[in-house]
Amino acid sequence: MKHLGKITNKSTSVNSSGLLLALPVVLLFVVAQVYVGNKQREATEKLFQTQTVMAAITDLLSVMKDMETGQRGYVLTADPKYLTPFDKALRDVDGVITYLSALTAENVRQQALIDDARHLIDAKTAELKETVNLTANGDRAGALKIVDSDLGRSLMVQLRKVLKRMADEETYLLSTREATLKRTQIAGTTVEIVSLVLILAISFSATRNFRRLLAHSRGESQSLIEAQKERAAALEKLRIHSDNQELLIEERTRQLAVKVQEAEKANNAKTEFLSSMSHELRTPLNAIIGFGQYMDHDEKLSPEHRDSVHEITAAGHHLLDLINEVLDLSKVETGTVSLSLESLGIESILKECIELVQPMIERRSLTFKFQNIQPGVIFADRIRLKQAVLNLLSNAIKYNVEYGEIELSGAISSDGKYRISISDTGPGIAEENKAALFKPFERLGAEFTDIEGTGIGLTLTQKLITLMDGELSYANNQYRGATFHIFLPLGDPVFATLHDVNENDGEVTMSTLPEQLKTVLYIEDNPANLKLMRKVLAKRSKLRLLTAHTPQLGIELANTHKPDLLLLDINLPGMDGYQVLNIIQQTNELKSIPVIAVTANAMHRDIERGMDAGFAAYLAKPFDFAHLHDLLDAYLKGPNNIVVPAPSS
Repeated sequence: MKHLGKITNKSTSVNSSGLLLALPVVLLFVVAQVYVGNKQREATEKLFQTQTVMAAITDLLSVMKDMETGQRGYVLTADPKYLTPFDKALRDVDGVITYLSALTAENVRQQALIDDARHLIDAKTAELKETVNLTANGDRAGALKIVDSDLGRSLMVQLRKVLKRMADEETYLLSTREATLKRTQIAGTTVEIVSLVLILAISFSATRNFRRLLAHSRGESQSLIEAQKERAAALEKLRIHSDNQELLIEERTRQLAVKVQEAEKANNAKTEFLSSMSHELRTPLNAIIGFGQYMDHDEKLSPEHRDSVHEITAAGHHLLDLINEVLDLSKVETGTVSLSLESLGIESILKECIELVQPMIERRSLTFKFQNIQPGVIFADRIRLKQAVLNLLSNAIKYNVEYGEIELSGAISSDGKYRISISDTGPGIAEENKAALFKPFERLGAEFTDIEGTGIGLTLTQKLITLMDGELSYANNQYRGATFHIFLPLGDPVFATLHDVNENDGEVTMSTLPEQLKTVLYIEDNPANLKLMRKVLAKRSKLRLLTAHTPQLGIELANTHKPDLLLLDINLPGMDGYQVLNIIQQTNELKSIPVIAVTANAMHRDIERGMDAGFAAYLAKPFDFAHLHDLLDAYLKGPNNIVVPAPSS
């Protein structure tokens, strides 16, 4: 009985000890869960707050855009309907910035930026109100004078910079808070596992010890040892699990960094590949198209041979268009495309586009309607807009039926933007093809026809219009065909008038050139290109052409003859064009000679590098004869009368 009592007392003691050990662990588990839960809730709230702030920043910029759009439409048209979005934005702006200030009340940096934004918004609002009031009182000239001061545009640029700094601050906070939330979640999981394992270990140990004491009192010590080993094993497993989680996070972070590096390498490799392929393809194309143009001017050519020459040059131009479209798409996708946004009169641009496609329209026997063009001023890049309109017109011609119709119209839309519409009477866009319409290299079944195309044009057009803060949409017509709409922001009519006045200033023609003989030196290692240049310039009686097939010979000829103009290839053997240019610039007797790059390196970065290095102009192969002659006329006229012509588009 004594022995049984001893066992009972020991078992009671063991159970009591187990309970005493389990209670603190349970208490720790509860406290830890409450603490971790609070931290997770705080982190989640902070994360939501950051996302709300970023949305409010976007709303603020949108409200200011609406206000500016309404003002612009009202000043340009004096139509009261444009005051509706203006008045609404005016009412909303104070509420948005007050809400934004309340959201960031604890962030000193954001509060300082909000103060800056308030001052800019107050100044911008005052400027907008004044122009609207002047227009309402009949003083539209006064309103345009304020717009002409460029104060409003400067204020919007400054406001965008302030809002971008606020967005950057929130982006940093967002990444920090996401990391904090992730760490808190990992900590909560770890606490749960540790606590549950400890509770299970203690309960298991107490139960096992009680049973062993009933079976044999002398197994008590051994049971305790076993329990300790099991607890140690459980803790070791927990430690290994925690370490594995950390290793997993580190491995995923490393993998992500590797993928980013691989993506950057792939992008750089793609850029290098495109640059290399552009050069390698343009070099033979220069000879193909160049000699084709030269042969086309031969009066002795028979009609049959002239048709063959036309086919050769047309195929060359088609390949060149494909190269240019691929390069343009690459520049847009990598964010390296440059835009020159300005206020432009829409009528002159559309007329230029029509003149360029008129021969295609006549060959297809199409009826072209150019009417209902409301005069207007847009804010866009002239060259890129022409590229977009020409692409849509070209598609309307290619995919139209024979003897079909094309209509081009333009008007200011109700939302304060200028709408350019191009309609055709072709087959339209099939329902199953709509989703792939703006995807690159999608021909939508046209690859099985004799219609030429690359599947890039619409993709590029949409991206260019988007970069100009515009929109491209389409719809099938009621009976047949489709209509594409380009929506662009309105511009300032004052600046557009100035642009039109200056556009034709300084035109240079052959008759204005001095009578004395001019010397041009051409340094080029490709015999075909040297031969082509000799033939192109042979008819210019007042011009002497010197050629050199090596850079060393070219420098020697330059020192001897002191040419009036130097045409220079970039990829030369032994010494590239930039090294030759540097020698010319460092030589006192030669540094005043204008140097024009004539090269197949036609990537945007190549042109920028060339102009930064000091080339007077950059002529990409295959070059257009007319543009070459324009450059010669401009630079041979004299240093005080140089007007650099733009390349034909």
